[in-house]
Amino acid sequence: MTAKEKKSVIKDGLYVLSGHYFAQACNVIRGFYSANTLGPAGYGLWSIIQFYLEFAKFLPLGIDEFSARQLTQNIGKNKYDENLHIIRCYFLFTVIGAMVLLVFGCACLFFWGDKNNPIQYYGIMFVSASLIATLFDRFTYALLTSYGYFQKTALVRQLQAIISLSVVILLIGKYKILAMYWAYFLMLTLSLMIISLLSIKPILRKLRESFLAPRIKNYFRHLIKAAFFLFMLNIVNSCLTNLDRFFVTRHYNAYENGIYFFAGNISMSLNLIVFSFTIVLYQRMNLFFGETHKADETFKYALAACKKVALFFPYVITISFYIIPILFKLFFKPYEPSIFFLRGLSISGYFYSLFLLLTYQLIATRQQRQLLFLSLIFIAFGIFIYEFASRSLPLNKIPYFVITLNGLFMLITLLLARHLANVTYPMTNIFKDVFFLPLVMAAIIAFFELGIYPGNTLKGLTLKSLGVPLSYLLLSLWIRNKWIKPAMSNSL
Repeated sequence: MTAKEKKSVIKDGLYVLSGHYFAQACNVIRGFYSANTLGPAGYGLWSIIQFYLEFAKFLPLGIDEFSARQLTQNIGKNKYDENLHIIRCYFLFTVIGAMVLLVFGCACLFFWGDKNNPIQYYGIMFVSASLIATLFDRFTYALLTSYGYFQKTALVRQLQAIISLSVVILLIGKYKILAMYWAYFLMLTLSLMIISLLSIKPILRKLRESFLAPRIKNYFRHLIKAAFFLFMLNIVNSCLTNLDRFFVTRHYNAYENGIYFFAGNISMSLNLIVFSFTIVLYQRMNLFFGETHKADETFKYALAACKKVALFFPYVITISFYIIPILFKLFFKPYEPSIFFLRGLSISGYFYSLFLLLTYQLIATRQQRQLLFLSLIFIAFGIFIYEFASRSLPLNKIPYFVITLNGLFMLITLLLARHLANVTYPMTNIFKDVFFLPLVMAAIIAFFELGIYPGNTLKGLTLKSLGVPLSYLLLSLWIRNKWIKPAMSNSL
């Protein structure tokens, strides 16, 4: 990668990172506020509803992922005419899909709507409208990211976070879960309207060019067919990453769901901060592979991103192990049991971050068929394990299975990615790059927890929130100056 390309990745990554930092901060505040108002049982009920709403991202049937990938790779090949046809077909699909959802929502309201059950009745209305907004949101997001408008995509996520937080604060005291429906709906629609107005010129120009371009016979059919494996892969990967939540909703009560999902949502927000650069890196992987068709170089690109995750991860652990638990102790006493789950799921989130980066690399190099089969094997294995664990064991044992399985899935995906890229990069070096600094952090935490200040008292959490990151910073700097830099000098 040239110095100019590195600068571009850093600049665009900072746009996305700043957007995610701000958005996740708003989401964490919203999560704390709504959880405190609804209580563990009410929050657990909403979390189950939200869990199933997350699958709305599959509505584009993989066309959003394929379009974003193909548009970027075609830019690298200077195939701009083909991009126009992709945009045209995707936009028509979005309009047709919105009409189908509208009819389906009206039918559900007519046949199953019960005005005596406001959560169900208004839920059908809000969910139907939100699904329609999701289609247009995915179209706009795919178009902007593929053409490198990262400032605007960051603005989309920031606006969504602000709108959602504002609606929850204003309405949740009166409307409870209905306020969460409002927040979900307005988050999508208002931010989409605003960002469309801000981006109206480039979007309309691309659409106008696409409809004026020469027609390609059966191109729409080609787009659907090409996106099929990405669609299947997205479904499988989402099922895989939410597998533990599915079995938690099945086998534990609403209170336990609230405790577990609250920790899971905060953990997810923290880990989104870690891999904020992956959106930019995936776009660069697509562009790079479109220009060179070198799978080995794309793998090294992904591995470099994994190193960055390893570098930032210890600071996320500090937040999840000590800083957020202080807030639990001070302001959210009913959620103190979430501390244990937050810590376990944050560790699991590290493996998920690496898994996501390696998955991006395989998708960018068009290895989604192999990844699909591998993910199906993961799901079959995970279903067996989680069904046994959730039926036979208390909830506080589930994080151990989540950490173990995510680590195993990440390792197998790493081996597959390395094999398909046909690289000779030593596995010992890979493990050192992605595990050495996290293991250093683990040793520091063990030292503080077992020897310096065990337990979760407020004073102990405060001291460890200062001592652990400072110790890691000093030790990591010493290691880099003592071993890593001399080793690099000797190799040169």
